[in-house]
Amino acid sequence: LNSQRRANFRDAMDGGIALVVAAIEDQNRIYEFFVDHSDLHDFIYLTGLEAGDAYGSALVLAPDAETYREILYTSQDPEGMADLTGIEHVYPYELLTEHLSDAITDFSLLRTHQRGSKDLASDLSRSLGEDKNIYFNYQRFLNLDETPPERLDLANRLQYFSPEVQMKDASDILNRLRMIHDEASIAMLRKASDITVQAFMESAKSVREEMTTQQIGAIVNFTFEYEHAAPSFPTGVTPSGPGVAPRSEGRDWPIGVRPQLGPWPVSDGQMLSYDIGAEYAHFTADFGRTIPVSGEYTPEQRRIAEVVTRVQKQLIAAVKPGGTFAGSQALKDRLMSEVGLLDVTNTYGISHFVGMEIHDVGFYDIPWEPGMCFVIEWSVSHEDWSIRFEDVILVTEDGHEWLTGHSPIEPDEIEALMAQEGVWERGR
Repeated sequence: LNSQRRANFRDAMDGGIALVVAAIEDQNRIYEFFVDHSDLHDFIYLTGLEAGDAYGSALVLAPDAETYREILYTSQDPEGMADLTGIEHVYPYELLTEHLSDAITDFSLLRTHQRGSKDLASDLSRSLGEDKNIYFNYQRFLNLDETPPERLDLANRLQYFSPEVQMKDASDILNRLRMIHDEASIAMLRKASDITVQAFMESAKSVREEMTTQQIGAIVNFTFEYEHAAPSFPTGVTPSGPGVAPRSEGRDWPIGVRPQLGPWPVSDGQMLSYDIGAEYAHFTADFGRTIPVSGEYTPEQRRIAEVVTRVQKQLIAAVKPGGTFAGSQALKDRLMSEVGLLDVTNTYGISHFVGMEIHDVGFYDIPWEPGMCFVIEWSVSHEDWSIRFEDVILVTEDGHEWLTGHSPIEPDEIEALMAQEGVWERGR
């Protein structure tokens, strides 16, 4: 699997070499911030190595090399890392700068005996050619007020010592590869979606008046942990309706209580919105539903819920290759206008990609292609309560696969789910 991903990366390169350095969390971000190991995801994607196996490592890819097309530099046991990754050429990390120093020397200057005694560096020098393109894993999200990440020093030194080196951003290639999911990625996305739906259902069955949002969210998070997953972002369970305190209240929350979960007591007559997602083997889901705390919709809640549920299903049904995010947004606006609810809908964008990040890499201004995975997300506010949807959709060759489609969504389905015995009631 990772070998094929590396091959895909090499095929997309325009000569030169790629240098992908394993990176810990580099900076406090000013935009994407949910996943602590975001900076390591590209390295994981290409090697399968993570945590202690990854840190102090770097991957070099050289598509035009004769022998050394893949090289791993590691702080771990080279032989063990070769077995784990399937990469034939594995060396101690401390040799990386030595090999790069020789490699950026013009191949034409390397004498015959140097080419024989330093065959690896010579092969890289040959692959670099005259243009000396080096694809490097720069950060995607920047904070200029933060201390620069350590790996930037290596990129800067390459250009400082050899001004003709052309540094390129490896994410220009990796974004495309990660946006079009392979079968292994799709399997993990299905699993993450299954766990997320399961967590929602287990939680919803246990909801009752006087529970707090923290208790409800705890059932979600327990289900994640039980299924060997983790929250891909802070679990959100938010009440709306009569008697809901403003979020600004609660500054006296106990130490350790997360604001995302209140704790707000919930009561009959209120609605409860979920924004949850499991991360499984570095792949994530993102999911939203709204349920009545009492287990039964009021007549007005049901009327609105039936209308907007129909719209959500129409939006999902329209997903196919060639569609666009802008088109989906326009369809939502038209459908909601037709039912007279456009002025109470809310969205900060109908969709975002999901993958190794909850807001994953990808291009939003191109038509949809098979292998893309994203959400359809929006909400409607009705007086003092709201209903939100978020569903994970995979684009297929002939349409789409609704990865969270096995979740209850119709009002009758939600009420039937909530009528079941929840884990909280068992044994009480």
